[in-house]
Amino acid sequence: MVSITKEDLFKTCQTGDILLYNSKTIMGRVIEYFTGSLYSHVSMILRDPTYIDPKLQGLYIIEAAAEDIPDSLTGKKKLGVQIIPLEYALNYYKSSLMGGVYYRKSTIERCTNFNNKLKSIIQKTEGVKYDLHILDWFRALFDVEIGNRQITNRFWCSALLAYIYVELGLLDKSLEWSMIEPRQFSYYENKRLSYINCTVAPEKQIINI
Repeated sequence: MVSITKEDLFKTCQTGDILLYNSKTIMGRVIEYFTGSLYSHVSMILRDPTYIDPKLQGLYIIEAAAEDIPDSLTGKKKLGVQIIPLEYALNYYKSSLMGGVYYRKSTIERCTNFNNKLKSIIQKTEGVKYDLHILDWFRALFDVEIGNRQITNRFWCSALLAYIYVELGLLDKSLEWSMIEPRQFSYYENKRLSYINCTVAPEKQIINI
């Protein structure tokens, strides 16, 4: 697999680019085992999203997760949708013993309309709780066609990213984002997603973190 250094990533990455994570934590290993994937987590990069809040200068990610630091937008710790510095997210993987991070570059028309849409999406999702419902996990794992498959009051990582891409017009509106697994954001694994109005390059492993 092709690689990219952390330095080059920081120079070139843009809002909407995708990060995939391989984790050696117990929870990460469980997700990777049951989904048959290298990946257990996914997030989206935000570059200088000052149109969301003037204090958000620099590189961030938006994700659905639990972190040890406060959300950069509200200053509160959350179990759910939050924005944190990209540097912090990558520092966890300085040791290869913790796993690895992979980068997918997206080609998107990042215009004022794009920014306005993304701001609206974040206002609607910021702070939404992490999806810990066992039934939701069961339905996604075994593709069970019952209940609401486009849930907006709780997300896991890949459901959040799929929802954002749908709302931005980069994935079809019919996509059932609550059924999406992290591996579906990979170029190399089965069940890859079909993007519209954008292209997404195959992932590169981030090295020299």
